[in-house]
Amino acid sequence: MKKENWKEICDAWKKYCDASLALEKALGRTALGTGEFAEALVCSSMEAEQCGPSQSGFDLVLDGGSKVQVKSRKIERSEWGTKKIEFGAFSSIESFEICAVVIFDKTGMVIRAGKINRDKLPLKKKRTKDGEKDVLYVNEDFFQLKDVVDITDSLNELIARGLSA
Repeated sequence: MKKENWKEICDAWKKYCDASLALEKALGRTALGTGEFAEALVCSSMEAEQCGPSQSGFDLVLDGGSKVQVKSRKIERSEWGTKKIEFGAFSSIESFEICAVVIFDKTGMVIRAGKINRDKLPLKKKRTKDGEKDVLYVNEDFFQLKDVVDITDSLNELIARGLSA
C-alpha cells in the first residue's frame, strides 16, 4: 500500500463508517449493510412488516401471515453471469413460505431480484463440516425459472424514488 494513498483510504473508510451509522439510524436497527437494506427494500415493495433482528428463519410477514426470507449479495456488475452465487444460511427452511433474492451491484442498484415460493426453491444439498446443509445457487438461470416472479424493476424504482426525494 502506498503511503500517499493513506489519506484517500482513511477518507473512504470514514465515509463508509458514517454511512453505516446513518443507515442504522434510518433503519432503526443494527445495519449489516446489504442484508438490512435488502430486507427494508423488499419489505416496502411487498408492503410487509419487518421482523426484529432476533427473529430466526424469516425476515418479513405479509398481511395474510405469510413469512418471507430475504437473501442478498452485493457483487461487481461484471461478475453477474460469470458464476453462481451461493446462499446457504437457511436457519430453518420450514419457517418461511416465500424467499426473495436480491443481487446488488457495488453502487447499490439491483442487478436482479425475484421472489419464489419455498416449495419451488431449487435447493441443493452441500456437505459441510457440520453435516449437510440446504443451499441455493443463483445465476441468471434461477431468474428464468417459471416460478420466480421478477421484482428487479420495482426495487430499482423504490431506490430511485428514495434517491430523488
